Amino acid sequence: MKKSIPTLMAAMLALSSASALPLSAAESDYLLHSTFEEGTEKWSGRGSASVKTVSGTSRSGEYSLFTSGRESSWNGATVALGTDFKAGQDYAFSAYVMTEAEDSVTFYLTLQCNDGGTTSYPKITQVTAKKGEWAHLEASSFTIPSGASDMQLYIETEESKCSFYVDEVAAAPSGTTFDEPSAPVKMNKGDINYDGRIDSFDIILARKGLINGITDKKALKAADADSNGVYELADAVLIMKFVSGKISEFPVEEPVVVPGQQKYTCEELTEKVQSELVNNEPSSSHQEKQGVKYGTIKKENYFSKKANKQKPYNILLPADYDESKKYPVLYVLHGFFENEDRMITKGNGTMYTRQIVGNAIAEGAAKDMIVVCPFIFTSATMRDATGFGDAGSVEGYNNFVDDIVDSLMPHIEEKYSVATGRENTAVTGFSMGGMESLMIGMKHGDKFGYVGAICPAPGGSGAFKWSNPDEQPYLLMITGGTQDDVVGLNTPEGYHNNFNKNSVPHVWHVVQGGHHGDDSIHSHLYSFVRGVFQATDGGTAPTNPTNQTTTTRSDPTIIATTTTKTSAPTGQQKYTMEELTKIVQNALVNNEPNDSHQKKQGVQYGTIKKETYFSKKANKNKPYNILLPANYDSSKKYPVLYLLHGFFENENRMITQGNGQMYTQQIIGNAIAEGAAKDMIVVVPFVFTSATMNDATGFADQGSNEGYDNFVDDIVDSLMPHIESKYSVATGRENTAVTGFSMGGRESLQIGMKYGSKFGYVGAICPAPGASGSWKWNNASETPYLVMITGGTQDDVVGLNTPEGYHNNFNKNNVPHVWHVVQGGHHGDDSIHSHLYSFVRGIFQATN
Repeated sequence: MKKSIPTLMAAMLALSSASALPLSAAESDYLLHSTFEEGTEKWSGRGSASVKTVSGTSRSGEYSLFTSGRESSWNGATVALGTDFKAGQDYAFSAYVMTEAEDSVTFYLTLQCNDGGTTSYPKITQVTAKKGEWAHLEASSFTIPSGASDMQLYIETEESKCSFYVDEVAAAPSGTTFDEPSAPVKMNKGDINYDGRIDSFDIILARKGLINGITDKKALKAADADSNGVYELADAVLIMKFVSGKISEFPVEEPVVVPGQQKYTCEELTEKVQSELVNNEPSSSHQEKQGVKYGTIKKENYFSKKANKQKPYNILLPADYDESKKYPVLYVLHGFFENEDRMITKGNGTMYTRQIVGNAIAEGAAKDMIVVCPFIFTSATMRDATGFGDAGSVEGYNNFVDDIVDSLMPHIEEKYSVATGRENTAVTGFSMGGMESLMIGMKHGDKFGYVGAICPAPGGSGAFKWSNPDEQPYLLMITGGTQDDVVGLNTPEGYHNNFNKNSVPHVWHVVQGGHHGDDSIHSHLYSFVRGVFQATDGGTAPTNPTNQTTTTRSDPTIIATTTTKTSAPTGQQKYTMEELTKIVQNALVNNEPNDSHQKKQGVQYGTIKKETYFSKKANKNKPYNILLPANYDSSKKYPVLYLLHGFFENENRMITQGNGQMYTQQIIGNAIAEGAAKDMIVVVPFVFTSATMNDATGFADQGSNEGYDNFVDDIVDSLMPHIESKYSVATGRENTAVTGFSMGGRESLQIGMKYGSKFGYVGAICPAPGASGSWKWNNASETPYLVMITGGTQDDVVGLNTPEGYHNNFNKNNVPHVWHVVQGGHHGDDSIHSHLYSFVRGIFQATN
């Protein structure tokens, strides 16, 4: 990074880079690495124990995992070991533990596994920890039993039932030396960019935050200089006074708590739930745990005005229900040919609504709530539905859209101690009940602040948006299962697409392997109950959830559609542009899985070499890195992916050096080994191209911008001919792809539009503003087989709105493309890795 970066952008980049902690040199070898900087990272409590992340006590970074509620020594923290761990193989393990217990405590790192039908618990290593000191559990070599399966790693103690902290848990192939973890990070008030100083950069960020809001949660906490829980003008003034020397410390004000005050906008809450989403509900969440009190289920009746008779419902009252308190209410609706028992006691097997809700409340992840499961069929002439195609049956379900408001809610609010208002009312449902819950949410937005749907049935109609912002839900969540053989995944996805088209923020939840039944319901409830009633602090909420200071919108993906077909000059075409776009979109992974950038046993990875080529435009040699496939064979021909870096970066940024460490080699190597991507050559050049300048000097400098724009022609005139003459390359647009990050993303779009005859696959990651063009290809033979644009919701440099602007330009011209939003993605490695993971699986697939 150059010192001549303009001050504002330098501060913005500082914040972006500060959000990622340095990675260990051995990170690529890790099969497991839990830092707890991004939550519990799939760890859970064992036995009666519960776990949560805490700040202020850590071995490295800012957060650790706190384990409490232990009633036996074997209760502790546990995580499932994935398929990377093989029976009979040797592995190295490392973990740090600390306790505040007065007496020394012996900790064990233990493996639980099924060994030939018997559950065994071999101990991996042990350590004795003193009060307040981090102790290191370490084993350089441990052999997993030869018949082991269903493996879990857990931390327990010898006799003590003390609470304890866990941090920096790692596992790797035997013989791996684990690097010393980096030092803990301390959050200092006023130090918004976390560089250890409070200076003018923080003043700039404070001013920027007043205008645009601060999306990074750590930075927002640091910006709240007076610790009153709200970032406002007074905080920015305090930071300026501190930097100028007028004050030497920040005052501590009483927290601002206003009954009903909104904590999250709908965009922010959507992003929060999406980032914490668990695709498949952990089995421990529906187990009854020692020490946890669960609610009481009662069966009651209410008088339905619409049906003109009594109708039954089940109600789940909170543990220790107290009529002096007011509780929010979640209405859960069953499907076709089902009744009030289906969603609370009787599912395909056993419904665990009571346990899932109770455990979430006990963990502090959900608020105390009342759950109502009514019989939703509502007819004055029929007792129940008689057939899917029967108009009377369908009408009986649709009648409940009004019956819930006219009859059931007044009854519940009169009979039980209920907190009223849309901020305290939620509805979700399964199958036909899911369709009805969407209809209820759209028609009665003034009464329901949280709306969900699980495998919803087809037939729902409406605007799929809320014209009145006061009625837009704080949270909308749609769930579908990949193995749903009743409504399929395409039906809930259709609702998801309808909301997308209207730019309605919502959580789109796909349950891998989920059926039209209990597994999808449980997975939805696990995440939904953690999101409902979280937008406000209780009481009567202010209206207009969209007019708050917002972060970037958590827009899920959109596919534009046309009937234009492309053709390849060589090689039989397998997919049209529309078909390949849909394939990539359907397989899209918003956030790259951790195991995709880990080196795996038995996988051969490509070789990175640094070379130079002569640039006609710059009239000098320019460097590039090249990643050749494993077992590169000059008798074969390989397609080529050109990967472009951003402003003030170089040829190393996209292949070896990122904000932390780039895993391009591993991501591509693993995709090829899985058969998900083709063997390819990857070229990462130094993009800046100037005959008079060696590098850019500033964002606003005309010569600097010109140096990057020159590469649009230089790649075709100089770099590609060099690569094709030096290496064994399959030529033609069907074998050539380009993508890039930031300024490189802008240039990749311009290259793709100008040289469609040479590039069949075009991508852009958090692209910088300034690209121009017609945003379409008039000649079908130059239209790419695949266009993919990626943006990050936490990008504090170009924002999500810049890549979204390019996405909108293609949409306006009906150009099919993949629009990829990385939940929590920054202007850095996480967004790059997530893009590469999906992009390399799509390129070079359109033809044979």
